[in-house]
Amino acid sequence: MSAPWIAAYAVLWLAVLVVTFTVLGIVRRIGGVLEGMERRLSAAPADFGAAVDSTVAPFDLDDAEGRRVPFAELVSEPTLLLVMSNHCAACTKLAGELDAVGGAVGGVPLVLVTNAEPETPYPATLRVLYEREGEATTALDNRATPQAYVLDPTGRVLDRRVPGSLRHVEEMAREQRRRAENGAGAAAEAQPIGRRA
Repeated sequence: MSAPWIAAYAVLWLAVLVVTFTVLGIVRRIGGVLEGMERRLSAAPADFGAAVDSTVAPFDLDDAEGRRVPFAELVSEPTLLLVMSNHCAACTKLAGELDAVGGAVGGVPLVLVTNAEPETPYPATLRVLYEREGEATTALDNRATPQAYVLDPTGRVLDRRVPGSLRHVEEMAREQRRRAENGAGAAAEAQPIGRRA
């Protein structure tokens, strides 16, 4: 083998080694970033929004005419709040499924909370309230849409989920009814019966 071929062969091997180490370095750096992102994403659903059994600060919203709706009127009984944003395809899809339910799901009042009118209008049967400056989003520590909460009049979070369909919202309503029935049954059992002779 002549000297020029040996030199070319050596340069080629040197180039292969440089490329290999460069790629390994990039993969190692990207691997750390991807692992960190995976940890954050896997933990994210638990971090979205106020925790169940926590109490949120009262907040007021606006109706379609701009009238301020105070928290006491908004949540006068356990109420399902569905937080949506105007540029959310999943929100638009879910709102379309809610067209038939109107103002309540399985007897639990339903309120759709949003920041603005979406490109596709929400069904007219839904009660839609608007936050001026993210009042509900801030109080609920909400970072994803759609997100559903069941609140009681004291602001206690009874349930929280990321609903992908009407079925998930109906499950929340069923769970709320079950809790209410169990609570009423427990209260009846706690009533004094009196002494037996």
